[in-house]
Order: sequence, then C-alpha cells, then structure tokens
Amino acid sequence: MLVNQLVIDNLIFDAGEARTQKARRYVKQGRVELLDVKYDDDMNFEIKSIVVGTEAYKTYISICNGEVEDITCNCQDYYNHYGICKHTLCTVLYFSKNGEIYKQKNNNEQRNKSNNIEKYRSFNNIVKTFYNEEIEQVNINSEDNILKSAGTLKLEPKIIYDKFIADMKVEFKIGNKKMYKLKDLSDFYTRMLDKQFYKYGEKLEFIHSREMFEEESKPLLDFVLKYAEIIKYANSSSNSNYRYYGKALNENSIILGNSGIDELFDILKGKSVDFQKDYMNEKIEFIDENPKIEFELEKNKDEQYMIVPNTDLFNITMIKGKN
Repeated sequence: MLVNQLVIDNLIFDAGEARTQKARRYVKQGRVELLDVKYDDDMNFEIKSIVVGTEAYKTYISICNGEVEDITCNCQDYYNHYGICKHTLCTVLYFSKNGEIYKQKNNNEQRNKSNNIEKYRSFNNIVKTFYNEEIEQVNINSEDNILKSAGTLKLEPKIIYDKFIADMKVEFKIGNKKMYKLKDLSDFYTRMLDKQFYKYGEKLEFIHSREMFEEESKPLLDFVLKYAEIIKYANSSSNSNYRYYGKALNENSIILGNSGIDELFDILKGKSVDFQKDYMNEKIEFIDENPKIEFELEKNKDEQYMIVPNTDLFNITMIKGKN
C-alpha cells in the first residue's frame, strides 16, 4: 500500500460510514483521475485529482507526518464542513491501490535531483582544491526550518462566502516562505498566550510571540486572537459536564458578523485577498468608496414609470456591517 493504514483509518473515521461507502464505490467504478502526485513515503504526500460524481470535482489533499495538512474539494459537502468528503477520501483510497506509476515517476525525479546535487558538490570540491580557500557550503535545503528572525512571520486571510445563507467566514494561513493553514484557532490562541514553541509541517517552527510577526500582519493577528479566544472558551463551555452537544463554534474559521465585517474591512482596506464564492476562487480588493450604482426613472410603453439601475443587480452581493 502506498498510504499508511493509520492514515487511511483516520480519514475513514473523520469521513464517517456513509461517505466511506460512497468513496469505496467510486474507487470500484473508476471515477478517480489522478492529476498530480508528490510522494515521499506512505506518511508524506500530496495528491490532486478529479473525481466524477454528479459533476467533476477537483480535490487536493496533503498529508504530512501522517496528518492532514491541507484538504480541499469544490463539492457542497466540503463547503459545508471543510473536512474530508467522499471525493477526497476516494482519491486517497484510489491512490493507495493504483498510484504505483506516480510513485515511480516521483522516484525518478528524486534520483535526477540527487545526481544534480552530487555534480554540484563535486564541482564545489574542485574549486576548493584549486583555490585552497574555504567556501561557504551551500545548503541544498536552504530554507531554515526554525524561524529565528523576528518580524518576518505573515498571516494571510481567505474569505469564504455562502450566498445561499448569506454567511461569510474567514480562514487563515501562517508562514514565512511557505504558508500553512491554521487548522485550530483556539489552539493557536493558547500557543500565543503561553509563548509556545510549535512546528507546522516540515518548514516552519517558531516561538509564538507577537514580535515574530511582520508589522503589516499584526492588526490581523490581533483580530484572530480576539475571536480565537471567544471560540476557545465557547467550545470549552460546550464540552463541560453539563452539555453534550459537541463544539459550539467551528475552530478552523471565524464567522463574520456585522462588527467582524467592519473590523476586517478596516484591517484589509486597500489590500487584495483570496476570496471564495460558489466554489470559485479569486482575488478581491477592499476599497473604501461607494459602489458605482445609479438609478434612473424611465417611462415604459404603458406610460408607467420604472426605477432602472445602470448595472445588473443580480451580479452584486450586498454584505452589511454595522457601519
């Protein structure tokens, strides 16, 4: 098996029995097309695929050290709970049994990379011999895993809008060169509160303090910590001995109410950010000006007056904050 059984068991547990049955049926029916695979071992890999269900769904799943690092699908189920769906699960199940060709391709690429590295080292040794001087050894993996420089850490938001229920929420990524999704905001709040040393994936670990973040990200950091504290203690209360309804609030995103919309607008004013609507991703810009919508009074053929807009109002979404 190309995927560790523990990884599969955890994904099946998160998906539940109904999704698992459908995922296994999709695998048997050959509904999965692997688009791209990056494979290190059975506990570390990335897969992109298309799964044909009621329509063609694009999936992506990244496993790092046996845990889900990132996962996406443009199906309604994923959009509702932002977790494992039948399409992402069947992608992993299919790859585990049928992905040997992708593993071989990846191994060939790794061997070519290693050969290039050895050629470089040989050349470096020749240079040292002829010039008889110390040359700084270039680290092939030059990206330092431990973030030591204060003021270099970034926060990036992604806004997700559901037009059916007029609901808007925001997720966050954290990082320096490579960005990692903040999967649990209440845990992030605790790390910042206790100044914990924590590792995200393979490329980022640091002591959680405000000084580590770049100045431009600090207002967004304060916003995250404010609402993460609410999430943490709301869920702590819901898991007490007196209540049995599970977590009250989603821990991987912040639901934007009227005040939250105003706060986020002030923080992101003049910036372009990732935005998802109707399963489509794009960039939007926060601009502090009135929309260019005008209305005219027109008389129709029945001599009745109508108010007519200068644009198609069905292409405009009004999201209201307090201000």
